[in-house]
Amino acid sequence: MVSNLLAYAKYAGQTAATPGFEYSYQYSGHMGPLGWLIMLALFFIITYGWYLLDKKLGGEHPIWMFIPILNAIEIFKLGDVSPWKLLWILLPFIGWIILVYYEIVVLVNITKKTGNSGWMVLLMFVPVVNYFYPYIIMPKGK
Repeated sequence: MVSNLLAYAKYAGQTAATPGFEYSYQYSGHMGPLGWLIMLALFFIITYGWYLLDKKLGGEHPIWMFIPILNAIEIFKLGDVSPWKLLWILLPFIGWIILVYYEIVVLVNITKKTGNSGWMVLLMFVPVVNYFYPYIIMPKGK
């Protein structure tokens, strides 16, 4: 720990243009192979939950849950909200606020479709629990 701080202090205030400056990824926040594996595992845990939920609720294209932009379209369809509402994201600031409102509406609709209370959407605001939200609200026995 101390050696890391000393090594960092050695380069503090230097730039790439400073003679003798050596850049190291060790202190740059570079995500190594383990970081990539963890991120990939989380991606598949989350998207697989949405895939299973989409299949159980009779979604049109469950496989879209694994494709980043198409999964948002499929989730909005599953929540009975027009996917065109996603275009609000193109408006600076106010568009994001409007989109968050629609996302909450979509999640409440999906949660009610599974037979759970709409208040369970509050679990989406709990860190780490939100990764497993589709598994938590999954309808049993379908």
